[in-house]
Order: sequence, then C-alpha cells, then structure tokens
Amino acid sequence: MQNHLTPAEEQELMQYVKSEEFDEVIKNKISEYWQSADDTPFLPENKQNVILNRILFSEQTSTQLLQQTTTRKKKRYGMLAAASLLVLLLVAGGFFYLQKKTAFHQPPILALQGKKDIQPGKTGAILTLSDGSTIVLDSAREGALAKQNGANITKTAAGSLAYDVTTQTDPGTIAWNTITTPRGSQYEITLPDGTRVWLNAATSLQYPVAFVKGAERRVILSGEAYFEANSNEQSPFKVTVQTHHNNEGEVTALGTRFNIMAYDDEAAVHTTLLEGAVLVSRAGNSKRLVPGQQAIFPPENNNTILIENVDTEIAVAWKKGFFRFDQQKLPAIMRQVGRWYNVDISYEGRTPDIIFGGGIDKHLPLSRILGALEKYGLRFEVTDRKVNVLSTQSTNN
Repeated sequence: MQNHLTPAEEQELMQYVKSEEFDEVIKNKISEYWQSADDTPFLPENKQNVILNRILFSEQTSTQLLQQTTTRKKKRYGMLAAASLLVLLLVAGGFFYLQKKTAFHQPPILALQGKKDIQPGKTGAILTLSDGSTIVLDSAREGALAKQNGANITKTAAGSLAYDVTTQTDPGTIAWNTITTPRGSQYEITLPDGTRVWLNAATSLQYPVAFVKGAERRVILSGEAYFEANSNEQSPFKVTVQTHHNNEGEVTALGTRFNIMAYDDEAAVHTTLLEGAVLVSRAGNSKRLVPGQQAIFPPENNNTILIENVDTEIAVAWKKGFFRFDQQKLPAIMRQVGRWYNVDISYEGRTPDIIFGGGIDKHLPLSRILGALEKYGLRFEVTDRKVNVLSTQSTNN
C-alpha cells in the first residue's frame, strides 16, 4: 500500500495473488485498509483505464505505472483503487466502471433470483465434412475422426481439431470442410498447413482438408476468429470475410497473429493485427497493417477501409477468457453476452445511454454478469433463454 515493493517483491506478490493459496487474510487486510481510508480516492477516467489494464493484462510494475501517471498523493489513491479493483476481480469475479456519471434511483435487483442460472459457454463445435456428414466435436472421443482426400482428421488430447496430410492433393479434387461454433461455444483448430485458429462463439470457418502446394491457402470466415498463420511467400494465407450486410473483404497474412471480428449483427468488420503484417483488401482498395493497428470496414461504403491504432488486448480478450469493453454502449456489451451465453436479448422502452469500460470474467454464470450491470441501475428480466433489458429512468449524464 505504501508503494515500497521492489520489482522482485511485487512479482512474488502477484504470483501469490494468482495462486490458489490467496486466502481470506490477505483479502481482509486489503479490505480493512480500504475501509479505513481517511478520504475517498478518485482517479480521472484515463488513470482508471491505466490501472484497469494493469490489473487485467499489463506486465508493468505498479511502481513504474504510478511514477508515470500520478503525483505522490495520487500514488496512494492509485494503489488503493488498484487494491479495491483487485479485490473485486478476485472476490466477485469481475467488475465494470462507468465512464459517464449516471445516477439511478431504483434499487438494484438480482437477475435470475429464484430461477435456474444460465452457465457460460464451453468448448464445442460441429464439423461438417465434404460429403455433408457432421461430427459433434465436444462429444467426440479423442483420436481419429475421419479421413478425406489424403488427410487424417483427429481430435487431440487437448480437445482441439487437427489435420495430418499424408498425400499430395490434386487441385481438381479439393475437398472442403466447415467448422461451426454455435452460440455458447468456442473451439481451436489446427489447419492442414499448421495455421492455428481459435473460433469465438457463433462462428463458421470453411477450409480445404489439404492445401495445394504452391497455391494460395484460402479460408472463408463468418463470425470471429484469432489466427496464428504460418508465413509462406509462395502460398499466401488469405481469409475471405463474409457477412450478410455486404461487408465482404479479404485479409492476406504475411506470417502473423491477427483477429477478425465479422458478425452479421455488428455494423462493421474489424481486423486487428498483433504481430507480423497483414494486407486488408476491399473492393479494389488495399491497406497494410502494422502491429497495434485495426482495419475497419464500415457498412456505409463498400470500398472504404479505416485504420486506427488500438489496444490489441481488447480485441483478443475473448480468447483469454474475458469480456473487455472500450467505451462501448450497452447494446454492444449485450450482443457479446447473447452470443456467449446463448440467450436472446430484447429491450423494453428506451435503451439506457451508458458508456462502459472495464472487464469481467467470461467463466461466470449469467446472473453474475447481469448482477454486475444491475449495480449501475440496469434491470433485467430473464425468461428461459431470453434476457429483457427493462427501461430505466436516469438523470442527465
């Protein structure tokens, strides 16, 4: 709390906090210190973002972070806030903070009270072979699943899907497979060329069971996926992006790690580059990304490509088991919740105009997610697998 930890001591503490040995003594000490503070800490919103990223993802030491962003007095506040948020993260499983000050006078209710809770998504997908037959991968046993066009298809001990090509593919006899994750499921697959792909919920990926040597390696994506593609100048790896609102485009990977979000219920397609390089193309227009950039295909213009510098961790938080929100409004958050918990979202009355930041663990039951949101004045009605966001009366933002 006094910000006197050495880097080695801080590393030891954080390892302890993340371990199963982190007990009530430490949590109670932090809580007591927080409760006995002589004044209420407040941090500007940009400092809240810094501390939030520190807790969830950053490898910076708290000493470096606070020296860079606060005065000595604010250092104490920053450590208090960080400790408070850490307790929330560990005890409650996650947290949100509001970036617009909004007051609601209705008492919060606990969603799903007295009802069976809805559990988070799981690992699972459906594999459709070239002959139209299907395999439910989450219930399939480990080992060989099928053989097609010189490729052995197996489910690994880790539960992912892998292809082992044993014979050279004839360009005239290419067979295509499709892997689909329903809402409430995620899955990992290793393609025939060794490219690893993680599929988010409600996603479809089409690909050949074996790539032709010397030809482009093309796959077709609808939904969201994270790629770790192998570099091969003679056989470039290309992703054709398809949505129902005429937002198609193409991403050519040049040995790289990148994320593509292309859902039908999202207005724009987002391609975020973490490492290497990609070339994004749309209707004859092409742009090259460098790490830390995101390409956006806005729906209002079929050949426009917007480039922005972004926090890449937000784009891939889903793969790491978190929801992350960067100045997002409630509908954007609820679309993610709907896909991951396999629930339909509806709104009664005016949709609350609230902008959220922060994050929360995706492995919590739905009641914990909605309960966190209810603390900020939102109210929900849950029936079967339907979540209705009730209208609320708020003061001016």
